[in-house]
Amino acid sequence: MWATTRTAPPLSANRECLQALKPQLTTRELDVCARLLLGKPLNGITSDLSILLHTVKTLRNRAFARLGIRYRNELFARMLPH
Repeated sequence: MWATTRTAPPLSANRECLQALKPQLTTRELDVCARLLLGKPLNGITSDLSILLHTVKTLRNRAFARLGIRYRNELFARMLPH
């Protein structure tokens, strides 16, 4: 079996790709989505950004609405070409 090691793109690269995809995303929405793309759970994002879980969920939902998606896997799918 062949195994390849792939590393996740750095946080800044995710932010740049997201911003190019949808320039209307706010800074905090970009912060949350970039961390979601790194596989971070919502609780991990709260501690990274020092904000409440409710705020993370709100930012995620607003970003997803702007991107026209509803689920995290759709976020990954939107980023595949990038």
